[in-house]
Amino acid sequence: MGEEKQQKLKDDTTRLEMWEGKIPVSLRLAPNEVMDIPPKPLFLLLPRMGYLHLSVQEIRDHFAPSAPARSEEIWFESLGTPLKWNIPFGVLFDLLNGGVSLPWSITVHFVGFPAADILRCKNGEIIRKHFINTFKEALLLCYGSNPVGCLKSDDQNQLWDSVTQCKYYLFQPIARAVSSGRVLNRFPIRIIINGFRTAYDLRPIQRPLQVTISEDCQQTLGSCLAHSIPGIMKAASPPTVFVQGLKIPLNTPLDWLVQHCSHPDHFLYISVVNS
Repeated sequence: MGEEKQQKLKDDTTRLEMWEGKIPVSLRLAPNEVMDIPPKPLFLLLPRMGYLHLSVQEIRDHFAPSAPARSEEIWFESLGTPLKWNIPFGVLFDLLNGGVSLPWSITVHFVGFPAADILRCKNGEIIRKHFINTFKEALLLCYGSNPVGCLKSDDQNQLWDSVTQCKYYLFQPIARAVSSGRVLNRFPIRIIINGFRTAYDLRPIQRPLQVTISEDCQQTLGSCLAHSIPGIMKAASPPTVFVQGLKIPLNTPLDWLVQHCSHPDHFLYISVVNS
């Protein structure tokens, strides 16, 4: 096998390992919402690459018999923080748990929806539209154009199926089709911080970061963060930085992370947590 083919196989193996990552969770109905006998916890293995609300039906079916009769929209929280359905589940885990405790304990609510903190999500079609729009945004950022419009309806359905089923083999041909023959101009990066008690906590930060080709100045995770959140990176106590659940050295090449660790929506999510 040639060196190029060996490298391609290695790259695909790394991406596949990222896609197969799952997080064990323990879901419990909020004690003040139990109307009858307290239900047993629900234990699930949820994909890092997916969205929590893709499992809503299974969770609802488990807890609904014990929930208030006049239920509102279902929502989730961890240690008092409402969980945003539009952030990939693995990113939420890195921001709010950081791998400290497994399974991740999540509280399920049927009433008291915190509309000031999280967006409503009444059905799976809303998640699908959010994902496709984010995917388009990432590609526009990368290439200055949106190749998604060239995809057939079946291809877009396959792209979404790759997320709901967490199947890399469904995603891979679509990703190659939209990037084939195009030059990466800007890195598709979203930085999300938590624990700094600012208005930016748990809100994606996007700073345009042009791709530069220079042997003298390699773009790294550290240079990206210094450009995007300089105040946090210069603090006396350095933050903990996660990508795909891993604590990543700041000298890691940025292009390698984008190539191997991006989410299905084409963004590289960097979680920065106050240590």
